[in-house]
Amino acid sequence: MMIRRWLAVALVLWGCGAPEQEALEQAHFGVVLSVPAEYETIRAAVYAAANGDTVLVAAGEYTENVSLQSGITLEGAGVGQTILRGQVKFKGGDF
Repeated sequence: MMIRRWLAVALVLWGCGAPEQEALEQAHFGVVLSVPAEYETIRAAVYAAANGDTVLVAAGEYTENVSLQSGITLEGAGVGQTILRGQVKFKGGDF
């Protein structure tokens, strides 16, 4: 009888965490999308990215226009190593 009560209490307590577990499953933790390893172009990686993601661009020269959304990080291999020839548009402005 004591074991059944303990099991019932354990199940109730375990069930109390369900909303937090649902929220955790729905939360998006930023991922890294690699160009050109995973995506052929920067534009394709940015299009696939979600808020909090990082588009990591390998060393090289890329000729394309990219539209960035808020919450997405665009990161190269370093100064002079990743070169983007084109425009980067962000919320209606260029930078």
